[in-house]
Amino acid sequence: MNAQPLYGVVIALGVVGAAVFIAVPRVALAENLFDQPLTAKQLLETVLAQPAVELSATRVLSGKFIQRRYLNGLPRPLVSSGDFILAREQGILWRTTEPFASEFVLAPGGMTLRDGDTETHVSDAERPALRTTLEMLFAIFALDVARLADNFELHGLAQGDGWQVGLRPRSGGLAQVFDRAVITGARHVERIELTTAGGDRTELEFAGVVTRATALDAAEAARFRR
Repeated sequence: MNAQPLYGVVIALGVVGAAVFIAVPRVALAENLFDQPLTAKQLLETVLAQPAVELSATRVLSGKFIQRRYLNGLPRPLVSSGDFILAREQGILWRTTEPFASEFVLAPGGMTLRDGDTETHVSDAERPALRTTLEMLFAIFALDVARLADNFELHGLAQGDGWQVGLRPRSGGLAQVFDRAVITGARHVERIELTTAGGDRTELEFAGVVTRATALDAAEAARFRR
């Protein structure tokens, strides 16, 4: 698959608006996570047995996020925060509220960035791989292991009441975007960390996450439309 749309999504989520510098702690990564290769079946039967079942019925997932981007040459991370909605049929809505307001929507029809009075749209026709990107991002949040296994080598460890899943891209294109991903959670995804081969790192932490098996209400659905 073409990695450019995924790269665009990662960058858009990272630089929508501007960001501020603050010092923050780092969550520990299980040292031997990537020493534990698993098949999709093994991962579902062990590490993700409970959360994957619960999330399989999820149609909408929403909550708040804090994003930190650690870039080589910068002493402290770039930090932004806001809220998000992931809807299985409609797509992903990512709204940054701090330090500046903006909104990013990735939907089956394309990608839209709203920044103040400016709106930029890229259609599926212009970037056909956007739909694949959307499906993969939802697969990460929904722990759709079968779909993730198509694109990534899978690793996993249980940690008390929680778990960590490691992803390494199978394709060279994806490997140009990030070298590995670590997903941490308990009942749902609580944290995602993407690391590039060059050492840059993006961390996403989630709070107040709500899942539901019902569709978006009218007000929520309107936010996905252009």
